[in-house]
Amino acid sequence: MNEYYNPNITYPYANSFVEKDTRKEFLENSLGTYHDRCPTVGLDTNDVKNWPFTSKKALGENCLVVNPNIEERLHKKHKELISTLALNQDSTFQYPGEELYKGDGIVFVGGGSYSLMTFSVIKVIRASGTTLPIEVLIPTDEDSKNDVKFCSLIEEYNGKCVYLNRIFSKELLEENEFKGFQYKSLALFASSFENVLLLDADDYPLKNLDVLFQHKVFKDNGLILWPDFWRRTTHPFFYESANIKVDTTKRVRNGLDTVSNLATSLHEGEKSQDIPFHDFAGTIPDPSSETGQMMLNKKKHWKTLLLSLYYNIYGPNVFYHLLSQYSSGQGDKETFIAAAHLLHLPYYQIFSSASVDGYFTETGDFRGLTYYQKDFRADYQAKLMMESEISSLASVQDPVYVKQTYFTGDLSQDHALFAHCNQPKFHPLKMAVNNEFIKNDQHFRGYTHKKCLAGLDLEKEINLAFDELLCGNLDTFNYMFQKNEIKIMCNYVKERLDLFEREKLFN
Repeated sequence: MNEYYNPNITYPYANSFVEKDTRKEFLENSLGTYHDRCPTVGLDTNDVKNWPFTSKKALGENCLVVNPNIEERLHKKHKELISTLALNQDSTFQYPGEELYKGDGIVFVGGGSYSLMTFSVIKVIRASGTTLPIEVLIPTDEDSKNDVKFCSLIEEYNGKCVYLNRIFSKELLEENEFKGFQYKSLALFASSFENVLLLDADDYPLKNLDVLFQHKVFKDNGLILWPDFWRRTTHPFFYESANIKVDTTKRVRNGLDTVSNLATSLHEGEKSQDIPFHDFAGTIPDPSSETGQMMLNKKKHWKTLLLSLYYNIYGPNVFYHLLSQYSSGQGDKETFIAAAHLLHLPYYQIFSSASVDGYFTETGDFRGLTYYQKDFRADYQAKLMMESEISSLASVQDPVYVKQTYFTGDLSQDHALFAHCNQPKFHPLKMAVNNEFIKNDQHFRGYTHKKCLAGLDLEKEINLAFDELLCGNLDTFNYMFQKNEIKIMCNYVKERLDLFEREKLFN
């Protein structure tokens, strides 16, 4: 796949902003030119006025302008790969079966500080009673040497490490110089499970996960994706390059609304040229994806994995840009749903919005700390309810009525399944040095959303994990920290635990 399908395209040119995946010079084989990042546009009442920024014209002209020199080349490679996968024309792309993959399990990408944070997630998982086996991908040779004690430690928790350099060829790894987001795609291939829950190292399950893979929604679809807060900003050329027909005369949804009269018509004040591009037939539906957690069946979605690997190999220079155009959270997050969609394979998108936890700063600004992603089983019930009430949705006037009635975060607070804690991540040294959750020299709780936490004192469990790992007899991560840094962390963790004892979150 690698060299034959290489489109030989380099990073886009950007002058109005600077990112690691852009360049300050335009070359003949540059992907294109950025006028600006695409704006982040939501799906709520206050966002409706900005929906025209997600029209076909806006997404094709206002953010990334694709270089005409590369269009034919990318079209040829992209279309041919999709055709080869869809028609089973290459035996090397066949699913290997139970010889390599069987059973259910949870997968992380570790290595260095990611292994450190992953340990705290593993502790929370086991505290909930989940017994599913766990595998942690160790991505580099250096990580393999440094994480020997970590890999030994997690065996006590029905976990083990898998090593990138023992699974993939040296040629593949050296040619592509994988890093960051790209490892998640490789982790799915490297793990031994057929059914996988892929978690980020800052994503904490809140409930027992043992029966997740047995539900009808997963068995029918084989791929479950959780939502980001924004509308999709995929470039129209992404579909053109794949030879995918988008019917801009046929509106099939209005954001999350697929059933009311507004799903196929204009709402008051809306002009036809301003219809969001991803409301049209053939496009990937809103909302955009958030892959801090994802469930996948490899047998059903082997081709999805292969195509998403292609999107991730050539993500930094091509596909991450075409899929997100440097709107919020550009990276691997849209590669999985895009691959499944273009291959016409089933997938389930959760519509229920995440709930946010955080606190107000001294200046009165709200600081969001985590977002609680909801249980797909409850989301499925909300969709069934919506469909059962379709007769009452024949004369809707408010374009966000369906979202507000069935899918707002407030409606599903009791059904939180994951806490994606990324602002800040629970890295103990950074937390301590930055005095996180300290005001006037006094510690305070950051996570107080009792409905979403549902009896789990998450902050306490995380700090207990770090106390065990860093402040007891274990020396698992001593290579990473100086002695004075360990002292700083342990003092911070102790003060946090003292707070949790004094101020109980739950009676």
